[in-house]
Amino acid sequence: TGARVFCTYHRHRAIQMNIGAAQAKGTILYFLHADTIPPVGFAQLIWCAYRTGFESGCFRLQFDWHHWFLKMNSWFTRFNLKIMRFGDQSLYVDRRIFEIQKGFNIRMKVFEDQDIIGRISKKSRFKVLSRYVTTSARKYRKNGPFRLQVAYFLVYIGYSLGFSQDKLLALYVNLIPFPRI
Repeated sequence: TGARVFCTYHRHRAIQMNIGAAQAKGTILYFLHADTIPPVGFAQLIWCAYRTGFESGCFRLQFDWHHWFLKMNSWFTRFNLKIMRFGDQSLYVDRRIFEIQKGFNIRMKVFEDQDIIGRISKKSRFKVLSRYVTTSARKYRKNGPFRLQVAYFLVYIGYSLGFSQDKLLALYVNLIPFPRI
């Protein structure tokens, strides 16, 4: 209830999400990928965590494909480790902290979610909520779970080593032949 849907023609997710945040009216911003379904009662779960001092956070992740390897990946999302924090888990954040951090970095073509989560978790208490969002496993089905995970890991290593966004995007596109949403 109260959700508004609008379109933007920008291709970069960081720009799209900043536009959405600018349109939002509430104190808490919630970012959810189009192919991800939040748990029942997600707004109340976020509100309870927020009221107890967690100004930002996410849910654990599960996939809509019950492959053992993806179940193992999902199990690790319970831990608050930087390597496990990606936008597929959704993200809630206090608007004030989002604005202080100047939102998503629009120069980022990949890992915009890793970037902002890293920045906001330094300025707020970050909580991994115990319920799960369910996200599409279509890339895993298309590319194979092991091949895709290795590709993601290689791109993450490049990001960690400071590769330029253009190099990271080229690596991503070459290793993962599937359009980004």
